[in-house]
Parts: sequence; C-alpha cells; structure tokens
Amino acid sequence: MSIHAIAKTLEREPVLWDVVEEHLDEAQFACEQLEVQLDHATLNLARVECGIEERLLAHADGLVVGGEVVSRELLQPVFTDAEAETGRIVAASLASTLGELPRIAAEALLHPELRVRTAVLRGVQLAAAAPPWLQAWASDRFREREHEAMRDTLMPLIAAKLSVEQKAMCLASGAPSLIGATLRALTSEDTALRKRVEELLHHAAYDVVRPALITALSWGSARGYQTLREHALSGDTQAAPRMALYSALCKPTEHARLVELLSRAELRGHVLFALGFSGNVGVVPSLIEHLSSNNKIEAKIAAQSIATITGLDTQDDAYCLAVPAPRAVNDLLAVEQDPEAKAALPALEEDDLAADLVPLPEDALPDPDPAAVLRQWQVIASNFNPSERYVLGAPLSRTSLLNALTSARMRTRHVLAQALCVRTNGHCAIDTRALARRQRSRIEALQGGSSSPFLHNPRFT
Repeated sequence: MSIHAIAKTLEREPVLWDVVEEHLDEAQFACEQLEVQLDHATLNLARVECGIEERLLAHADGLVVGGEVVSRELLQPVFTDAEAETGRIVAASLASTLGELPRIAAEALLHPELRVRTAVLRGVQLAAAAPPWLQAWASDRFREREHEAMRDTLMPLIAAKLSVEQKAMCLASGAPSLIGATLRALTSEDTALRKRVEELLHHAAYDVVRPALITALSWGSARGYQTLREHALSGDTQAAPRMALYSALCKPTEHARLVELLSRAELRGHVLFALGFSGNVGVVPSLIEHLSSNNKIEAKIAAQSIATITGLDTQDDAYCLAVPAPRAVNDLLAVEQDPEAKAALPALEEDDLAADLVPLPEDALPDPDPAAVLRQWQVIASNFNPSERYVLGAPLSRTSLLNALTSARMRTRHVLAQALCVRTNGHCAIDTRALARRQRSRIEALQGGSSSPFLHNPRFT
C-alpha cells in the first residue's frame, strides 16, 4: 500500500497530535543535521544515506500519513510563523510536497521574506524534481509583475522550460539574486550566453561571481580560468576558498605557487585543503611537514589532503594519535591548579567573546600521528608516478572521480564534483547538496555511460 493510500485510510481515524508534532520536531532536527553532514569530514555518502537521511524521510512519511488535516493544521502554520526556525520550514515544506497538499508549500514559495522562501525551496527540492504541475504553476507566477521579487526562488523550478533568450534577460535583470539563480541553472545547452557569463565574472556580488566562475570554467572559458587563477594566487583571504578548485584544474607546475603560500598563517588552512585536490604526489612531503603543526586543525587538514591524493586512510587508528583516557572525577583539579586546563582557557580579558563558536568540519577528524603517516608514505611512495595525478590513490580519470564521489568524505566531495563538471564540459554535473540517494543514482547513471568527454588537461580558450 502506498504512503498516500495509508494517509487516506488514516484520515478516518483521530489524529494523535502529540505523535505528529514529534514527527515534525524530529524532521526539523534531521533537516538541520543533514545540512551539517553534507559537509562532514568523516562521513561518506552511504553513511549519510542510511543514517540521518533515512531518519528524515521516515519522519516525513509520519507527517504524510496524517493526511490533509495534518498539512492544514500543523504544516501550513509553520510558513506563517515569524519565529519558525529554518530547519522547521524545510521539514514542513518537504512533508507538504510529499503529501496530499503540495500546493501549501508551493504557495509558500511566494512568501515576502527571502529566508522563508529559500527554506521552502530547499524542502521542495529535497522532495523531488519539480513535477509538471509545479513547473506550470511556477511559470505563471514567474511572469506576473507582482511576483518579480520572488523570481530568484522560482527560477530553479522553471529553468528547464526557459529559452536561451529568456535566460539572457534574467542575466541582464540587475537583480543579483536572480542573476545568481539563473547562472546556477545554466547547462551545457546554454553556451550562447558565454560572453554574458564572462562579463559577470567581475560582478560585485559573490553570489553572482561564484556560479559565473563554475559555469565559465565548464564551458572552457579562458577568462574564467584567468579569474580563478587571479583569485587563488592573490593572497586575499576572501578569495582563498577558490584555491581548491584552482589546485584541481591548474597544471602541476603551478602547485608550487600554492605551496609558497603555506608561509602565510592566515591562508595556511585554505592552502592545505586546496593541495589535497592537486592530485600531485609532489606536494605530499609539504603536507607531511604540517602534520606536526601546533595548530591541530591545520594538522588534521593536512592529513585529510594526504588521504585525498594517495587514498591512505589517515582516519584509521594506525595513523592517528591515541585518544587520552578521560580523567577520573576524583583526579580533576580546579582550573587554577591544573596547568592543562589553564592553557586551554585564555584569560577573560584576552578571550574573544564575539568569536564564531560554530565548529569547523575538520574538528571531527582525529589527530594524525605524523611518524606513522611518514613511515607509510615512505613504503608506498614508489607506487605513484610523479608525472600523473591521483584521486584517492587512483590515477585521475572520469571513472576515478566518480568513484571518489561515492566513497570520499563529504567535506571533500563538493570540490571533486566541481572538478568533474569542468573536466567534462558540464556534462557530468552532480548536486552535492541533494539527498544522498539521488546523488548515488546520478553517479550510477554517469558510471553507466561514457559519451561525455574527460579532459585530463583542460584547455581554456
């Protein structure tokens, strides 16, 4: 029996509101955790799919079986609650889209507040690709003058139906949010817009430049590559995140320029992360040097990058420092008597109380054992060809990148997917923020075909 048939049957039964409210609370938590796990440094795609994602969909089903009354009385009010958290809006949107009243979520896409619209769209997209009725509904709203401010939210739902001319008009709209949404929706079929995309590479808004850069690169744009190179080597901390894709695409001889930037303390974490996508075993000694860094995050990132190149599982206990056993309660000293505790806590007048307390994904990584990693590298180094590039220990190819997107840690998959997209001229695009099961299906479909090109040495013209 389908979930909708079950819902129809249960509509004749009294609703257990405490149960469905708990389903919504749990779905909210799962939505929030899903976003975290999509960037996780120790989990892979399978772990996310059979873990938090399975939990999310189970609670969404629990809301769906409640039928129309649950949609109207519990889910719809979420979209008008000014205090509703983003994860709750996403969860309500997901369940509404999967349920009997999907138009509740569709209408919430026209909410006047961007935060709400964005969360609703996230839920709709997690549910599935837009069905025909939703595309038609969104197209009608897109054309209405009164909904001009919502076009950025509607764009992902209707882009496949727009002509190149219509997309060109959106790129010329002057609204950064709509331009960014349009750029993200462009495909290899839209290369007639290449000149306009190149013009947007120097736009003032980062949300425009980032998708413009990925699109230009996937279309083989020399201006796109030059912009990427300038940003990556500029030494500007704001542009530092672009080092990773540059490292994945540039010639191996250029990696020395990135290694030089390791001397800049404010850039070091970004450079260590970027070098992992170089595929160049020549940078491994530099990464090994930083395994002994006093900065634990930098040491962990260096180990992660070694793994991304060589396939050595630096999260295996054999290559990690032992975790000290917790001290017994009776052994605990007051802070002022405990040197370790005093070192861990800065003086109050020195403590930056405004600092960002959100942990980095790499915080979840174990502390690497520099000596153990070095010993193993000395054993396996001769297995690698210095003139070849590698991903997870396999020679770089379309197949090895797709395999890496299946097995790599979530933290590194975003850049790997971007590199694959560029190296296949946009033909192998994978949304690394989609549900894990949809990502897996997309990867499997790409593994089953070989018609797209793969550029070992991309030529940008």
